[in-house]
Amino acid sequence: MAWVLLEFADGKSQHAPAQPLQKRPKLYVDETIEPEVLERLRKAKANFVVGRPGLSDECHAQEATRQKRFILTNDRDFLSNRKFPHESFYGAIVLEGDLGDAEAYREAIENLVSLAKHNRGDFEGTKFEVSASTITAHFAPGEKMQLRVRERKLYEWVEE
Repeated sequence: MAWVLLEFADGKSQHAPAQPLQKRPKLYVDETIEPEVLERLRKAKANFVVGRPGLSDECHAQEATRQKRFILTNDRDFLSNRKFPHESFYGAIVLEGDLGDAEAYREAIENLVSLAKHNRGDFEGTKFEVSASTITAHFAPGEKMQLRVRERKLYEWVEE
């Protein structure tokens, strides 16, 4: 078991100069995300909208799916396959941590930005957990991939 440099399906290496994204991920931000995170997303020129405060999780999920956007949230309920099945839900990015541990939270946000910059595929239906140390992608019940960002490169956990 080891961390190995992630190779992309299109054959492009992370060692090559970064190419502009063909399609930036679209985000639907719920009310659990702090204004400081919104400011960081604005500076990164992220494509996002902010959901109306006070809506239920289900309403946020329906609206995000209608707009084909990933929900960006701190709410782990969005990882529930019973409540939000992969096949009927556009996807979620659950940001771990809070501003109480500002450094770890900043790392989690940077990991989110790195994931967005390296996105070369279609992740519809995927649920991401983004923390200061790892990104876990849940593709379907029982199917997941763990990623780590180091020196602006993505590494995948591989069981040999």
